[in-house]
Amino acid sequence: FNNLDASGVLDVGPTIELKPGSKLNIVAGEVTLDSTTLSAPNGNLRLIAVGEKSADVALTGEVAASLIGSIQANATSFSTTEGGSILFQGGGTTLSASSITSTNATSLVAGPISVVGGDVVVGESRILTSTSGTGNAGDIEVRAQSLVVDGNGVFAAIDTEVTDTGSGRTGNIDIDV
Repeated sequence: FNNLDASGVLDVGPTIELKPGSKLNIVAGEVTLDSTTLSAPNGNLRLIAVGEKSADVALTGEVAASLIGSIQANATSFSTTEGGSILFQGGGTTLSASSITSTNATSLVAGPISVVGGDVVVGESRILTSTSGTGNAGDIEVRAQSLVVDGNGVFAAIDTEVTDTGSGRTGNIDIDV
């Protein structure tokens, strides 16, 4: 991506769909996504906001350093299927009218969703793992200094489900605030 402004803010637009099994790492000072769709079927999505300082960021897993950059998602969809995973890590994450989903329609276990660091706001948004197959839905982990889930009279949720056609189990939800 060459969409970095002078302050290191990454601005991604409208749709990025990866080939099955692919990985996408977005690492920037601040990450802002507006009206964007990021899809990684059976792949991995990682958004890391390091802030103004440099940080060593490995190609997989969480960053050990304390991060201060923010992740802002407005009217944005992040999704993966089967064993894929999604990780947001930074100084804070704000979701507005957005979704983060990991779904499964097979015998595999759906991948996990992790949101780590700072203040997390889920505003009119949903974080969901789901199964419509024999495999289980993935786990959801939120580790933050504070968490606000506010549907503003509309809808907001952090949940895991088994659909009517599924026979697997729901994932676990672990919230550490």
